[in-house]
Amino acid sequence: MQRNKTLAALVGILAASCLAQPPARIDEGDGSVLEARGDRVVRLEDGVETVLRELPGRPSGRIRQFESDPHGGTFVAAENGLFLVHPSVDTIDRIELRDGAPQGSPVGIVLDDARRLWIATDRAFGVVNTGFFYGRSGKYPGVPGPPYTGLRRHPNGGLEVLTARASFRYVPDQGAPPEVGDIATDGDPWDGETLTGTWPISMDVAAAAAGAGGATLRWVIDGHHNWRPFSGDGHRIDGLNPGDRTIDIVAIDRDLRRSQPVTLRLRCSYPWWLRPEALVGGSGAFAALVLGALMILARRNGGGRPRYARALMSTIILTWLVLQLAAGLFPHARGWPFCGFSMYTGKSHENDIGGPVTMAVATAQGEERSADLRRFGFVFDTRWQVIRPFLNGDPAFRRHMLDLYNGAKDGEQVRAIRVVQYRTRLTGAGKIPVAPLVMGTVEAPR
Repeated sequence: MQRNKTLAALVGILAASCLAQPPARIDEGDGSVLEARGDRVVRLEDGVETVLRELPGRPSGRIRQFESDPHGGTFVAAENGLFLVHPSVDTIDRIELRDGAPQGSPVGIVLDDARRLWIATDRAFGVVNTGFFYGRSGKYPGVPGPPYTGLRRHPNGGLEVLTARASFRYVPDQGAPPEVGDIATDGDPWDGETLTGTWPISMDVAAAAAGAGGATLRWVIDGHHNWRPFSGDGHRIDGLNPGDRTIDIVAIDRDLRRSQPVTLRLRCSYPWWLRPEALVGGSGAFAALVLGALMILARRNGGGRPRYARALMSTIILTWLVLQLAAGLFPHARGWPFCGFSMYTGKSHENDIGGPVTMAVATAQGEERSADLRRFGFVFDTRWQVIRPFLNGDPAFRRHMLDLYNGAKDGEQVRAIRVVQYRTRLTGAGKIPVAPLVMGTVEAPR
């Protein structure tokens, strides 16, 4: 009897492994095909084979599965993590999964219609936001604990999670959507009114949340596009600069469904010595004192036009240096013209990633180019005024932006709008282009 049980278990493991076996090839489009060969990804195009380069110190390990993103790029599940490739580059780049994402070695991935990437690893099952790679993992109804051997689409909808002994179905987006509950600031219930204070302001924000699987909270300031996690049930917010500020809070459930944001409005006043008139008057008085002292010194040394000219030039240079210093110390001074931009730069380190974020449009002919922001009613280069609401908005709002773009007077129609980060990775050999990241997208109905 024991022998039969052992044999049955071995057969189950073998069957599950066969079911979880990923495809060895995937079509990239335009005649390009990706093929997994052990720990390498090979691109086959027009009869030419190209082995995609791995970046130094970022090996993929054995390639397990490809999953195509119809909006751009291919996700690669490999022994050492999650990777991204794109037809425009010949590199395979590892994605840094952020807070909440499933940990462990991926054994299966599925990208759903909402561009959520579901991941099963040897240690966890969960889902990742493909724009910013934060996620959720943990217990899901009907899914036992790890280890897992694979993940695929269930023929009746939802996901099929594979273990060594059996497979289990999980259907996302069941139950009521998440919502943000009561909010308190510095321990006092928030009544919806605008909060006021004088710079520098720091405050504790706490909020309740409800959602399937237990909702977590994320927040952004001033409509930023990158939602940051709350620390537990509350969060301390420091360093709010003067002006009218907004803090948006959302609840996110286990399937990464997001609630409507709740917006706290805050009016942060300048102290008297940082108000524009005080700063302008103070800098003028400083310049006058310096100029007066230098003029007196020039006169004592014999006067003459050259000495007075040097005194004036020295005053200008010294005042400019003091304003540069102020730009590093006081938030208001950073907004002064020609101040605070050349002296305050960050350091770059190996494997740092960066690159411009832009809004692109895809035409009916398949051409992709930068969006003309004037179609949204903007005259100047204010792309973040468009990109932020696009990324933060729900699908209906994104479709509204597409209709607004296509409703411009010149009559040109586009089939899709995307927000894309064209990325480079810093290596010892310099910056190397890696797969661009589609952070958000909307397409016209077909």
